[in-house]
Amino acid sequence: MSTFSAEAKLSKLSSIVSKVPSLSSDERKELAELASVEEVDLFIEGKLPKAAVKKLRSLAVSTDSLDVAALSLLLVIFVAERDAHSDPPKTNTSFNIAALLPSVLPSSGSLAIPFAQEHLLNVDSSDSTCWYLYTSIFAVGYPSQCISSLETLRDSLDGEGLARCCHLLAILTQEGESARKASPTYVASVFDKLAPVFESRLKGLGYDVPNRVAALVQDRISIASGPCIIDLGCGTGLVGGLLLPLVRDKSLAFSCLTADYRDKLIKVKHLRNSIDELLEADPDGKDEDFVSARRENEELVDRLLGETKAMKDKIASTEMLEMFDFDNSPRGSLLGVDLSKEMVKIATAKNCYTSVTLSDCDDFLKAQDDSSADVIVSADTYIYMGDIEMSLKESARVLKHGGYLVFSVELVPDDQSYALLQSGRYGQSKAYVKRLAEKFS
Repeated sequence: MSTFSAEAKLSKLSSIVSKVPSLSSDERKELAELASVEEVDLFIEGKLPKAAVKKLRSLAVSTDSLDVAALSLLLVIFVAERDAHSDPPKTNTSFNIAALLPSVLPSSGSLAIPFAQEHLLNVDSSDSTCWYLYTSIFAVGYPSQCISSLETLRDSLDGEGLARCCHLLAILTQEGESARKASPTYVASVFDKLAPVFESRLKGLGYDVPNRVAALVQDRISIASGPCIIDLGCGTGLVGGLLLPLVRDKSLAFSCLTADYRDKLIKVKHLRNSIDELLEADPDGKDEDFVSARRENEELVDRLLGETKAMKDKIASTEMLEMFDFDNSPRGSLLGVDLSKEMVKIATAKNCYTSVTLSDCDDFLKAQDDSSADVIVSADTYIYMGDIEMSLKESARVLKHGGYLVFSVELVPDDQSYALLQSGRYGQSKAYVKRLAEKFS
């Protein structure tokens, strides 16, 4: 068996990888020899557990060892090739290769573009990871190739795929309508996909914006008259759940608590499924990462089961009403609105809103009566609107005299009004926000 330096392995791999998934048997053998893998057939036959593939992908982009990176990438290529030729083909096939190439082989960024383009045109035009890949390739030195490929896609796609393509082109070129404001189709498609994992991901980031927004409202609002609160871009209801006590609706409060109980039981089910997958991938408990992940999930299951038992006892008693400190004050209303139908489903199921409307936020505000709301909140909604002038104008019209608009933004320098950032979100400057506030106050 031939031996190669790490650099030579990577060079040889980059010269062959553009041919995947149509490799000849001789090329398969050559690749196997490059990585010194004797169990190649095991991977090609589909006997590599899903969890192990994920671990290899992570290893390929994080290791400092070129040998290990090349080997890890090679194994994922074999799995991708196998999936591409399965019947029916699996959706994330040759794209597994493209997603890794810019990180492992920066010089091969241009090789990844045809994989990404083919995947978006013929497999899944809504694949978020594939769209983000273009940003990675652009960053490692292939701007003209990325823009040319995206322009080809723009002329060939429609609907969600077209919206994502135009948004990404705006990020890279800072031109077009999407440089001013994200299209409703783009925002809806992003959050429809994120909805099932949205809250769990934010918890891992230590996300605190809903708590800070709710605290600002709670410190300022009078609940004596039964306030009307509008939650722009309500998402899954993170802010709504915190503001519910202010509208003093007993039936909503009870429904919200029981929905939370059901939600925790669903999480327990998902965690147990994850534990089963980890056991299948590492039945002998020899992989420390798998063992650690399994123990962490088991601890979460125990904690959630303890919480649900306490909640079940509370639901059966009158304590849950007392914690909201209800009296005979008039009921208020809590109105949610969001562009994502999947987010709206989750927010509605929590029963913490008087109503949840599927709509663009500006369109929703335009439909409200003058001086009809006490508070309007917007927790990380303006990061998907660069130009927020219309939103602030309509909010000022809808708010009662002395009402509050409470919102969050990502800051950009004061020499800009707003900007579309590389993250795909928008930022606004303090000077811009202050100017609009003075204009509409």
